[in-house]
Amino acid sequence: MHGATLDMLSQQQFSDLIGMIYDAASTPQLWLRFLEGASALLGAHMSNLILLDAGHPASAIVRSYGTAPDRQAEFERRAHQDYWVEGGKQLPSGTVALGSEIISIEDMHKTAFYREFASHDDAEYMLGAVIENSPERQAFVSFVRGQTKGNFDARHKQDLVMLMPHIQRAYYIHLQLANKDPMEKALDSSSYGVILLDCTGTTVFVNQQAREFLVEQDGMTMRYGELKLYEYSDQLELDNYLSHAQKHDGTNSGGSSGMLAVRRPSGKLPYQITISPISDHPSAMNFTSAAAYLLNIHDPTLAPSLSRNMLKTAYGLTDAEAMLCERLYRGDTLDGAAGNIGISRNTAKTHLKHIFEKCEVNSQPALMRLLGLGLKG
Repeated sequence: MHGATLDMLSQQQFSDLIGMIYDAASTPQLWLRFLEGASALLGAHMSNLILLDAGHPASAIVRSYGTAPDRQAEFERRAHQDYWVEGGKQLPSGTVALGSEIISIEDMHKTAFYREFASHDDAEYMLGAVIENSPERQAFVSFVRGQTKGNFDARHKQDLVMLMPHIQRAYYIHLQLANKDPMEKALDSSSYGVILLDCTGTTVFVNQQAREFLVEQDGMTMRYGELKLYEYSDQLELDNYLSHAQKHDGTNSGGSSGMLAVRRPSGKLPYQITISPISDHPSAMNFTSAAAYLLNIHDPTLAPSLSRNMLKTAYGLTDAEAMLCERLYRGDTLDGAAGNIGISRNTAKTHLKHIFEKCEVNSQPALMRLLGLGLKG
């Protein structure tokens, strides 16, 4: 790998770790998966990630792998006392160091943090990196070994050095995504998962509900910044849509909306995804000029949050039309919704035509987008 030999990591393991790092950039819950994978490969029984931003406290992250659940809150409360972090604040960004290079074992044993917290977790030896150290932000990652396994050595240090550029890049992506404008915050409140892709299919935004879906890894996940579906045929359908929608000039203007059912290994009802070009609604999506496609993801197993009365009041829908909207929002096909309501398919099609007119949309994907981002009771 660029002339270097990985003693501790195979090329495949290294590649997998890099994938985990970039997945965590857009889905912060996945930092824990990276910590777990890196800990296993470095022979650490515990690891910590601390991302602090004085200007945007909401973007702060404290993750700890290997800490007992009942001690996690205590670690988060006392993370600022960590002697490695305190020592790391004196080092420039990008530094990778053994704990013994920061503080001697003798001095470490004298600290209150060691006596009252770290010693209970056999935190004897450390290997860590300074992701960023500036007046505005401090970010650190550290790995811990106990007395039985012994100290980290130069080989472990070199492995972390090779991972550092990727960790730093993912960290800056995280900062960009965390400092959201009002439109992004509004999308975070949606009961739909929302993912924005650029014209190459690379993710540029993932809202809170979509992050929760991705963490479950039940039918979909994020790999190297791209949405990946569990079933090959589902992935092929998504790829074909994106390929077809993209014009020869590299834009997606003029593309049409589509729908996709994403099957899940758990056996739960498939996710319902509507895909539409951003050009369908540029004024609503002007917070990121890179976005080319909008994906709305609905989990039909979740309790629907539509208010039938609100639909009737806001759009003048009849009770039958509101019922049809509710069934479609649950994930029913038009035929399935008709059967559940007890009407014929032709009647359902007539209701749907009237719904489109009253809601001022021209397709079922557009209707699902409106229902998901708008009226929730």
